[in-house]
Amino acid sequence: MFPLTHIALAREVLGRENPQTILGSVFPDFAVFLGVGRNMAHEMGPDFFDFCLRYYPEHIDFALGILTHGTNLPGLDYFADEAYDGKDIGYCFQRAQAIAEKVRDVCRLPEEMALWKAHNFIEMSFEVLTAKEQADMEVRALSAFPQDEESFCAKVLSDYFDQSPADVFRMFRVVPENFCFAGLDIPCMARKYLAQLKRRHGIEATDVEGAAAIIREGCELVKEEYVPFMEFCRENVINSLQPYYSQL
Repeated sequence: MFPLTHIALAREVLGRENPQTILGSVFPDFAVFLGVGRNMAHEMGPDFFDFCLRYYPEHIDFALGILTHGTNLPGLDYFADEAYDGKDIGYCFQRAQAIAEKVRDVCRLPEEMALWKAHNFIEMSFEVLTAKEQADMEVRALSAFPQDEESFCAKVLSDYFDQSPADVFRMFRVVPENFCFAGLDIPCMARKYLAQLKRRHGIEATDVEGAAAIIREGCELVKEEYVPFMEFCRENVINSLQPYYSQL
């Protein structure tokens, strides 16, 4: 999922929201900017929890936020990407099958990338629905981002990954430029997504209106399932967190 939906789920699961839960809930998708692979970032939750419990117990909310995100609890992205409803494919990939051809054409993708990128459009549709539920989400999210290299997240992550606080801080300053935190600004999401295609894959796709139309179509496709899916994830992540809470 994209950042707003991760932040929303973490708030529901943890029963509170603060800069630590916000930044933890989004960090695994930012880690690539530190040279950390997607799989490692999405599976680091248990090890990072142990690390914080030992060395940074005052920042355990940051670790809990990361646990809600990835594929090892399972967190939200496990059900969105990996497996859902008895199938070995996540919810967003399942629903993306209905729009994959349109995404292929609008984004000028090779066939083998169509479903992969189409699932991102379902995720962006979730961002729109999350923003409709919580209109102040953008302000809450961006206000949590660090303002200097002395921030808690720069120190904790630099120790964990053995990287400089400056690099971690730079990551948190650069990444918001690559995601649209204005969840109701569908053209913004479309523009930034197409820019990602160019930056990551060298794909020149410029049909912002076409991409925005697919996001809107995705909203119609999943709007009746948004609340049930999020509730399913909330209950499962809460249950999976119980062994971690028992250590606190």
